[in-house]
Amino acid sequence: MQVKDVGRAEIGAENYDTNLMYSGHQPWASASSSSQCNALQVDKLAKAQLLELAKSFPPGIKYVIAFDTTTVVGDSVKKWSPPWKRP
Repeated sequence: MQVKDVGRAEIGAENYDTNLMYSGHQPWASASSSSQCNALQVDKLAKAQLLELAKSFPPGIKYVIAFDTTTVVGDSVKKWSPPWKRP
């Protein structure tokens, strides 16, 4: 028997309301993805876009990725995927 035979499973929080703080300050921006997307692909594209945008930041302005939930997702994929499907 599989979960799909009796119900459904979804990874995610019951509530996505957050109060983000980094080094005692609220961030200028934050990003999250929906449960229907490929979180690893969104992460890859978002980081590539940040690198590109950073080229036009004024002097002294930088970005920091303070919390990255895709680290856990990637680790889980590596651990639980069959060897021939691992990234």
